[in-house]
Amino acid sequence: MKRLRERPTDGFSLVEVIIATLILSVGLLAMAGTMGHFYKLVRQSGYRTERTMAVQEVTERLRAMPYDLVTSRAPSSAEQVGEFRIWWNVTEPPVGRVKVVEIISSGPGYGTREVIDTTVINLLR
Repeated sequence: MKRLRERPTDGFSLVEVIIATLILSVGLLAMAGTMGHFYKLVRQSGYRTERTMAVQEVTERLRAMPYDLVTSRAPSSAEQVGEFRIWWNVTEPPVGRVKVVEIISSGPGYGTREVIDTTVINLLR
């Protein structure tokens, strides 16, 4: 019986190299896509932090004002705090010692989009 000649098994075949390269390429593309998503999330959280600080600054000023002087401010005369425009609406129940202040902020979001956000606080007499 004639014995077939065995092929050497050292190294990798061309098919194995191509498949490994394909798998590595898909992994690198997925990682690049994930990095773009993380960049977007970090940028959005930066805007949220800046917006929160601007609203907090206005809130502290309103709380420091005498109760009777706190009145609504129209969007046309909004305060500019950093990159954000902030205005508020004050409602006072007919009977009570509380003013409800709705603080509205408008400013940049991610990309070119403008974001409007609302916060409500209560001011006690």
